[in-house]
Amino acid sequence: QSLLNQIKGARQSQGQFTQTQQKVSQLELQFKTNPGDAKVAFELSSLYLQLQQTNAAFHILDQLINSPQADNTILLSVAGAYAQLQQGARLEAVLQRMVKMTPENPEGWYDLATTQAQLGKTNEALQSLGKALDLSAQRLAKQPKAPDLRRSAATNQSFASLHNRPEFQKLVAQQ
Repeated sequence: QSLLNQIKGARQSQGQFTQTQQKVSQLELQFKTNPGDAKVAFELSSLYLQLQQTNAAFHILDQLINSPQADNTILLSVAGAYAQLQQGARLEAVLQRMVKMTPENPEGWYDLATTQAQLGKTNEALQSLGKALDLSAQRLAKQPKAPDLRRSAATNQSFASLHNRPEFQKLVAQQ
């Protein structure tokens, strides 16, 4: 009886695998036809991750962020995926693309700075953080209830490696 149950289980697993492979093939064709389709790209990369084909999943996400249709919403979604998958270098690349698209967004620069700090890119992190804090201060002057990134940066543990640096202390000092 145990052997029969194992055989049934194996057949079911094989059937599910075959269905997954068919779904992957279908999505690959759709993505090839329209590489800017975020829904298809995320579904395909998710299936690749389920199949433990991480390089293929990353390739799809990389293609998506480089497509002409990649707007901030798509970039933010890909950034979230890379953050969850602990892909710091890829996350940094997406955030750099985001700040090029919306250079006036202080949170974009702030997120880029935290990622760079976590990657040990001290000088780049300080530059990005400076830009974020300048933009945040400008926004606060117009909107006093907006988030104060300077206050946040002073206690953010992502910047722990920078806390003792004079440049960091100067950036987070109240002005």
